[in-house]
Amino acid sequence: MLEHLNKLSEAELLNFEKFIDSPYFNTVENVRKLFRYLKQFYPEINDEHTDNEQLFFLIYNSKEYDDVKMRKLRSNFRKVFEDFLFQTEMELKNSENRALLLKALRRKDLTREFELALEEFKKDLNSGKYFSKNDTYYFNRISLLSEEYYGSISKTKQDFSGLLQEKSDTADYLFAFQKLHTFHEMLIHQHEKGTEMNFNKTFFDSVFAFAEKNERSISASHPNLYIIYKVYQMYSKDDKKSIDKFIRYLRINESKFSKRQLAHYYRYLESFYWTKINEGHIEYRSEVFKIYRFMVETEIFVLDDFLLDIEFNNVVNASFPLGKFQWTEKFIEEHRKYLKSELANETYNLAKAKLLFYQRDFKRTLEHLNNIHFKDSHYFVNSKFLLARTMFEQKNYESIPFVLSSLSQYTRRGRFFLNLQQKKIVSVSVNYFTLLLKNTVSKNRTGLFVLKKQLLNEKKFVAGKEWFTAKIEKLIEDL
Repeated sequence: MLEHLNKLSEAELLNFEKFIDSPYFNTVENVRKLFRYLKQFYPEINDEHTDNEQLFFLIYNSKEYDDVKMRKLRSNFRKVFEDFLFQTEMELKNSENRALLLKALRRKDLTREFELALEEFKKDLNSGKYFSKNDTYYFNRISLLSEEYYGSISKTKQDFSGLLQEKSDTADYLFAFQKLHTFHEMLIHQHEKGTEMNFNKTFFDSVFAFAEKNERSISASHPNLYIIYKVYQMYSKDDKKSIDKFIRYLRINESKFSKRQLAHYYRYLESFYWTKINEGHIEYRSEVFKIYRFMVETEIFVLDDFLLDIEFNNVVNASFPLGKFQWTEKFIEEHRKYLKSELANETYNLAKAKLLFYQRDFKRTLEHLNNIHFKDSHYFVNSKFLLARTMFEQKNYESIPFVLSSLSQYTRRGRFFLNLQQKKIVSVSVNYFTLLLKNTVSKNRTGLFVLKKQLLNEKKFVAGKEWFTAKIEKLIEDL
């Protein structure tokens, strides 16, 4: 827990110091001493600074170590740190706090204060910042309506049944929103696993019937709900009309969404395109590249100065086969600084290796491949396939079977690292590479013709399909 202080920002560390100095939140002086000692090493607090015996002697100024006291101190520190995180989160949830305040005012029968707080809460929920409407909004709306109802029925004989109806309607939207999100998560999980999952989708038909019946009003007043509904439709209908309608809705309402919301929505579209690409529909590659270019140009691709390696890799994988070398090289160099994971080195070197390969600088391609350490299955598979293609370009045919063999062996022993879909991609791609190599070495023109036809008719995803096709056509032409 002590080293977790490194994960706080400088502003958060300052707030934690104020928090820990407050007698209301912390009454243990030794917790303050421990914090001040650790603070001097922030943000590089490590095991050397958190050694129990060393800390005990510093805090208690004693020569005899007491493990019970030390464990108690750590426990107290952990509690204060967790309370700080909770308090910080509560301060961010302004609307939830207002709901709690309303309840407290109502229970204390502070009528005037209750009415003022109620009007402020209504004004806040009806403001433009809640245009999207997520589950937090629906929870808050239900809380407000509940407090307004219970605060009214004891003071007047008027009929407030309209509040109950609005509360019921809001609960319907909340239920539909959460269910649709869960159905979408199930769908994505199934695609990632590459196998049929027997999820029990209770209320599936009812929720979709509700969304279809109220599509127009949901589109106008409940954007988050509408978007997740259209996303699921994209997967189930798989037609251009559904996709275009989704994109058009985002473009029309673009100015009403925050950058974070807009980025989140375009990630839905990106995920859909990659699902189709991995199923063999490489025509979607140009579509996903348009999304990436738009997100980069509108500065919504990188949030919080952080970029996952998979997001970085996807841009590279989509753009190179389209010949977008200059744009992609600029992207690689400008965005590598946002890679903060332990795979940052692998991510950058694999991207550079791909760029140099497409630019036919095979010597430097190999140099970057040699700088990749196989910490992850993605980097092993992609590096090996790129190595095999580089060897083919250099006519180093005798070494390629060893590379392909290592890939095949990896899919068998790497059952915990590759899902079924990934294993299929590796298997299919290795098979085509083996046939290409065999017909190239034997100079079998007929075999190459057959291989080309087989490749063009292949419905499954083949890694480097465009490269395979180009190589076969060139070999046929030269024979």
